[in-house]
Amino acid sequence: MRLFIYSIVDGLSGLKRSGISSLLTILTICCSLVLLGAFYIIRQGLRENLQETRSRFVLEAFLLDAEPKDHETTGEKILHLAGVDSIEYVSKDDALARVRETFGDDYLALIEDNPLPASFHVVLQPSYVNRDSVARIVAAIAGVPGVEDVVYRATLIDLLNRYDRLVGAGFIIFGIALSILGFVLISNNIRLTIEAKRDIIETMELVGASRGLIVGPLLIQAMIEGGLGALFAGIVLSVLVQVGTIFIPVLSPVTAATIGVLVLVGILFGFLGSFNALGWRIRY
Repeated sequence: MRLFIYSIVDGLSGLKRSGISSLLTILTICCSLVLLGAFYIIRQGLRENLQETRSRFVLEAFLLDAEPKDHETTGEKILHLAGVDSIEYVSKDDALARVRETFGDDYLALIEDNPLPASFHVVLQPSYVNRDSVARIVAAIAGVPGVEDVVYRATLIDLLNRYDRLVGAGFIIFGIALSILGFVLISNNIRLTIEAKRDIIETMELVGASRGLIVGPLLIQAMIEGGLGALFAGIVLSVLVQVGTIFIPVLSPVTAATIGVLVLVGILFGFLGSFNALGWRIRY
């Protein structure tokens, strides 16, 4: 316990002694995590928008001419298929009314009878909106007695999934790049601190100071730098998102949990960066 308290006190003192070096490290980590956090929030907003679009993806199941009770039976069978979220029945009269609303009465002026079939609008569960799952569901619906044909927009599925993969890959690449940057900055700052305290460290080694007594304050200093940088990043990010939602409504708000995760990430950056620097500089 005494060693832990000493490490915290000396780590805070080391933060003060480092001055500009520590300040630059904190600011750089802050900027890195602001960028990383902003990209994550934008990605989450886009993914939520994408999920909403998936939830509105509709298959059109056209029905054979039959009695309404037969159509009802067909609808119940479709609704119980895996991946189907809900269905909406569109009668022949409803279909004709929609065509008239879209194209006007002149479009159907020469047609005496209603040529449009009844149909079901089939809404899928979002997790099933991919080419393979949709193909299986379409085949299953087509096999239901009373269904004449099934129509859907295959290109929209490919576009949604390609868009999702692109955003996810961009976030991973961007996040790795910023993580490496934060790691390198903290490592370099701790190396500079070790060099500045080289005489003190060598003296402590000669008098038999434990490794924890030497390394502890430096680890604590780096973790404080990472945590402070992340905390400032959370505050800045919260303000930016509040302003950004005016122009980009899909942005998710920055919660206390989000800031807490950022702080933990910053502390982890500090620990890993300092551990790397100390592993190279202090040897027994």
